[in-house]
Amino acid sequence: NKADSAGSAVTKTLSKVSLSSDRHSNTNNNSLEAILKRIGFTIFQEIQDLGYFSFQPITKKPGKITSHKEIIKRLRTHDVQPDSIHEMERLKQQLPLDFLQNMKRHVLPQSHPPGAYFGVPVHVALYHRNLGAEWKDKLTFCLGGSTLDVLANQKIKKKDTYVGARIVGTNIIMICKHSPYNMNLNDVGFQFERWVTGKQLNDRHSTELMDHIQLMQVGSHYCLFGADCDATHQGAPVEIKTTDPKQWKTKTMFQMISSGSQHLVYGKKAKGGTRLLDVQILSLEEVASRSSKHRHGEMERNIVSGLDQLRACWDDLGQDDYEMKSLHFEEGSWRLKRFNKPVTPPTEVLRQLMSAPSQS
Repeated sequence: NKADSAGSAVTKTLSKVSLSSDRHSNTNNNSLEAILKRIGFTIFQEIQDLGYFSFQPITKKPGKITSHKEIIKRLRTHDVQPDSIHEMERLKQQLPLDFLQNMKRHVLPQSHPPGAYFGVPVHVALYHRNLGAEWKDKLTFCLGGSTLDVLANQKIKKKDTYVGARIVGTNIIMICKHSPYNMNLNDVGFQFERWVTGKQLNDRHSTELMDHIQLMQVGSHYCLFGADCDATHQGAPVEIKTTDPKQWKTKTMFQMISSGSQHLVYGKKAKGGTRLLDVQILSLEEVASRSSKHRHGEMERNIVSGLDQLRACWDDLGQDDYEMKSLHFEEGSWRLKRFNKPVTPPTEVLRQLMSAPSQS
């Protein structure tokens, strides 16, 4: 059980973790928290790395799921390890590299996010990473990979929708992006991802979602982050990108923070995007220096105030309100509106998921 043993080897159970100032003064200089402090962020405090899990998406409409067992059988928490980045010098010897242009589309539908994935990171944390039942009440948020960027910039693009709901049986609000789309796993970006992990460009891409989960304190809130993990580098999560760095802005930086990635593997393409010219490994600090423009103080104030406002909104609704809400930033504050689309499994299915350890 690599994922479970890694979690226990690297960290202790939360009941034994001290959140005192002494612990933070002894933070490892190479830890994510220390890197973030060097960048200029002071609100993030690492508590526990909870390892990896994988989830095979369910294509049926989430409202049609009748039992938590349908979710459990798609979940792997044992012996889960993302692919690792290949030796950089060997990769560079293969450059320039032409991407394949005539591959048959390999489409992974994402028509009902968050779908069956809703609540899964919390289930894994509680029942496979020894957090303990008391953290059903201590945890305040479960956040996806791009939520921090939305909070930091107080802006949601018109084409995007962010939704959230209280997870039944807990005090946890899960917030994630709801933007239906189809992923072509033979696009250039996925070809590059296969190549840097030692595979062939035309290999069939896995449809499993590989996630890294970590527990952090953000301001006064205990937050569980569940974010997509592209691969690992030197044993730690790493982000992989072929898009022009000018397009990254702050989103890529916050994706890296959410996934616990300290490095990004960047594939530089020629004009036209069909030929790979170079591959580089950039640190989180380098990515931040390209994007954040010394707005760290403003952005972290926005993150903390956003979490505070959203928590207050949900607390006003009451402990028994499990309806999905959409997030909106209007007139200087965050607001919730009713979201009528069925994008999660039924409440009773989620209650089962949050109350019974799985056998995965």
